[in-house]
Amino acid sequence: MRGAMTKLNDLAGTRRGWVLAVWLLLLVVAVPLSARQTEHLTSGGFVAPDSASAAVDRALPGFPRAARSQQGILLELEAGQPPAALRRATRRVAREAKAVPGVVAAGPTQAAVERRLLRSGLALVTLAIAGGQDNRVDVLTKALDELEIGETQNGVRSYLLGMDAIWAELHGVQQEQLAAAERVGFPLTLIILLVTFGAVAAALLPIALGIVSVTLTGAVVFLLSQHLAMSLFVTNAAAMLGIGVAIDYSFFILARYRQEAAAGASLPTARLTALRTSGAAVVFSGFTVMIALAGVFLSDSNALRSMALGAIVVVAFSLLGAVALLPALIDLLGERLTRRGLPGRLIDRLLARLSGLRRRPPRADFWTRWTDRVMARPATFVVAASVAMLALAAPALSMKIDEGGVNSIPEGNQARQGMEIAAEAVGAGAFGPVEELITFRTGPARAARNRKALRRHVAAVEALPGVDAVAAPEYSPSRPDRVLLTIVPRGGPESATTQSLVERLRAEGGGVGGGSVLVGGSTALLRDFVALVEDSMWSITLFIVFCSYLLLMLALRSIILPIKAIFMTLLSVAAAYGAMVMVFQWGWLDGLLGYQSPGYVDALAPPLLLAVTFGLSMDYEIFMLARIREAAQEMDDSAAVAHGLRQSAGTISSAALIMISVFLAFAAVGATSIKQIGFGMAVAIAIDVTVVRLILVPATMRLLGRWNWWYPARLERLIPGYSFE
Repeated sequence: MRGAMTKLNDLAGTRRGWVLAVWLLLLVVAVPLSARQTEHLTSGGFVAPDSASAAVDRALPGFPRAARSQQGILLELEAGQPPAALRRATRRVAREAKAVPGVVAAGPTQAAVERRLLRSGLALVTLAIAGGQDNRVDVLTKALDELEIGETQNGVRSYLLGMDAIWAELHGVQQEQLAAAERVGFPLTLIILLVTFGAVAAALLPIALGIVSVTLTGAVVFLLSQHLAMSLFVTNAAAMLGIGVAIDYSFFILARYRQEAAAGASLPTARLTALRTSGAAVVFSGFTVMIALAGVFLSDSNALRSMALGAIVVVAFSLLGAVALLPALIDLLGERLTRRGLPGRLIDRLLARLSGLRRRPPRADFWTRWTDRVMARPATFVVAASVAMLALAAPALSMKIDEGGVNSIPEGNQARQGMEIAAEAVGAGAFGPVEELITFRTGPARAARNRKALRRHVAAVEALPGVDAVAAPEYSPSRPDRVLLTIVPRGGPESATTQSLVERLRAEGGGVGGGSVLVGGSTALLRDFVALVEDSMWSITLFIVFCSYLLLMLALRSIILPIKAIFMTLLSVAAAYGAMVMVFQWGWLDGLLGYQSPGYVDALAPPLLLAVTFGLSMDYEIFMLARIREAAQEMDDSAAVAHGLRQSAGTISSAALIMISVFLAFAAVGATSIKQIGFGMAVAIAIDVTVVRLILVPATMRLLGRWNWWYPARLERLIPGYSFE
């Protein structure tokens, strides 16, 4: 590793112009592609492919009448406008909707529903769209722009209606939230870097690396989306992680470069040392993050896999930028990165004035005092920190995982407003029906028996709690043995009553006339997706733990340290889960700044939080232990631990503060899933960098002594000595 870092350092010094030219060319090519990265992203991806609901969804296009009951365009007549305006708008919208690619048919709804709507000054144009949910969502995303949904024309306002419409609307919402998060995240990060480095050039360099990484990733996402179905959530996930990771990686190298220069090393020597130490650790840490994210691919979810793929790409670019572009920029800027500029002088003057006001005698710096305190009573600190983390993690035992579309949309959005208006006019379940796909046995004299069994089944379903109505059964034109039963629930698709109805239908449905019954619809699709995520959590966890252990064992040449690191990271993740339950499930922050909790933890959050937290926690573990290993070559174990903590704590804390700020920026403006992921990551990193990094790591290493570095001689002979050193 040191040899590779030495070559990169030499390349930055001797071929700086070529290095900068290559990166500039990549950026010029990437900018126009990155600007188009959302064009081919899908708002779908929330389907469990092998589930019963997915089978019903695939069969739905074979039932023409039912296919038109899923989505539509709601028209609302403004006060004072004549009814004729509503009739004209209905004809116009139906005509224009038929011209949208992917829309098979469009027209007014059934007469009975039409009369109920007209009494409220409403009209409805239903849409028939070929294909499953993901295709319907993509078609509706195009319809939003082409039909100018959400605008008022000639006294009539339009709303896109249905659960598929909610997912389609997320496309535009995500782009707006991404821009808002970046407007908050970058300035906040710049302020932290200015305070830390005290120099404008040094503060701007990590920001520039973050922008480069996110831009290049956007271009790759655009290219991948031409061939792969990628969820729109990939843009927010990649930006959120990319900004933080790219800035963190360049921050670690730049901080070490400044430390070496301040210690008297020449600038070329300082750059070489920074690359051979922090740069090597960055490479190893980056691979650890990417491998942890690869564990998400064990879940058969397109949305999760897309987010993991985007995160892997942005980490790869962050890693390359830190070790291949940053050294050339350091060589270009030279002393401007080591001098404290005007911001630094102002900060120094302010601190000096505050110190003079207190008139206290000089004391050792904070990290020295803290280290001495922890090392003096390691057992006490370990017990206290562990109890605190377990108490914070306890609520995670009652975690309720769910997925919601309506809660992800701002309250003033047209799709959410349309659902609320339709719920009041025709019932909350009208555009989120539950569906049963019934496949009968075929054979002589079975037709009459099947019809009789179907009538009994319909009567039984109508009597179930939570059922508002059951539409007339629809036989498939191409499969006479198949019948689709459309059940209108009393509650909305995401309500507890409709979820209970789906569970009861599955538990009691059995076979009709000896045939098979599959339950589908919007509610069932979401329930099956949640079950898919829950079932995959164990495999994802085991994969991440196993791979992390192997990588840390190779890097640290220790059996004990990787076990300790994994255990502490799991504690951090559990504590973050507990905090998410308290905020998003129990609603402890409800009312604060107008926030209202959804009452559950979003299904996307736990696996991504696990993977990203594990990767980033390993980052900080490696950076701290690298300094301890360096010190261990010159002093005893206890002194090395204390020295390593003093040397790395300030840098790690500043880097973590940057990461937390970025995550909180996305948590403040993101959709429900991104909000929860950002909040959970911010909590996990905050716990890791304070309780774990500043208390548990040094205290446990002090207690274990020489056992920290126990590594059997047989392994030493069998496994090559790969190390970030």
